[in-house]
Amino acid sequence: MKGLRFLNRPMTLMIQNTSEDLIQSLQEGRLDAVFVDSLYVGEALWSCKLFTESYYAVFPLHHRYRSRKKVKLAENFVKSHLSSSSPL
Repeated sequence: MKGLRFLNRPMTLMIQNTSEDLIQSLQEGRLDAVFVDSLYVGEALWSCKLFTESYYAVFPLHHRYRSRKKVKLAENFVKSHLSSSSPL
């Protein structure tokens, strides 16, 4: 991005921890545009859906779900697998 310009203005890339932080920077005028999760876009902001992303569940080869084509992200699935895993 170094040296990149748009409408004869230099462009700057800013990365923040959360979509909420980016929205706050946008509302305070520190940023002209942001890319965020659609959950954070309020009615006071103009938004445009750019793309839809697929998510994949990844398990070890011998996992009990290895033969499934789809896995539902149900509450009991999340609780049972996240609580038994090592801390992040």
